[in-house]
Amino acid sequence: MKYSLKRFLKNLKFLLKHDLDKKDKDLKVDILKSVEDIYYYEILDKEKEKHSYMLDVLNYDKTIDLLLNQPKSFCRFGDGEIEIMMGKNIPFQKYNEELKNIMLKILESNNENLYVGINYNYFHSIDNFNETSKNFYLLYAKKYRDFLLKHCNKNRKYIAAGFTQLYMGLSNFNYNIYFEKARLLFKNRELVIFAGDGVLNKLKYDIFELAKSKEYIKAPNIHAFSEFDNLFNKALAYPPDKKTFVFILGPCAKALVYKLTEKGYMAWDIGHLAKDYDAYMRGMQKNEKNIVEFLKPD
Repeated sequence: MKYSLKRFLKNLKFLLKHDLDKKDKDLKVDILKSVEDIYYYEILDKEKEKHSYMLDVLNYDKTIDLLLNQPKSFCRFGDGEIEIMMGKNIPFQKYNEELKNIMLKILESNNENLYVGINYNYFHSIDNFNETSKNFYLLYAKKYRDFLLKHCNKNRKYIAAGFTQLYMGLSNFNYNIYFEKARLLFKNRELVIFAGDGVLNKLKYDIFELAKSKEYIKAPNIHAFSEFDNLFNKALAYPPDKKTFVFILGPCAKALVYKLTEKGYMAWDIGHLAKDYDAYMRGMQKNEKNIVEFLKPD
């Protein structure tokens, strides 16, 4: 088995070092699927004593429980944020060197007042993901996992970044219990919600309905970091001991949460959570078309 596995992976590496066009991506996915079991059950099991391939990331249930029981500011890093830190543009935010440096600083830090989220499933099985999401992981997870291993602080515990879009990502989960907990995050809080113009107007179901109060501040739908100073100053107009800031602003949210936490505020980067809850309540079908549409900028 040892020899055949080594030869198989060598041949796979040779094949995948060539860029494949869009037509051939399905072939690449099939090839990666064929090694998934070997990867998880042969390689990782043998490497457990080294722990060099792992970061300490809480799963989804432990993440939501931690945020409920020990609330602090939090921000999360997904593939989009990593792409920017690699020097690239994404649909939500064009590349900005200042933003890149702030995000790298957050990843590498160990601020006791700020939870930082990275992707749990870059380091654990993706068996429970729907096919569209699973194919994405099979194609791109290694690149992002390698980046995180290089830039994260291995001495800290991370929360699961993807807790904000479980419905549209997983194939099966106890969503009812999960979203009941998610709704409780906002219970009796005085919220100031920063979101792109019209984003929340499209939603039928309100995950913030248990809040004591809600204020809304309009922000750019895309490239929000161009308005960072303006948004930051609007937040500073509120007293730090009264409000909880909620950001639905893509990568810009990370910088705002970080800077506001330094000033003593509670600030949350909730990403797609409001949309995900709405999709769950509507019973949206999790087909490829709907998932792609869900992840597009509003």
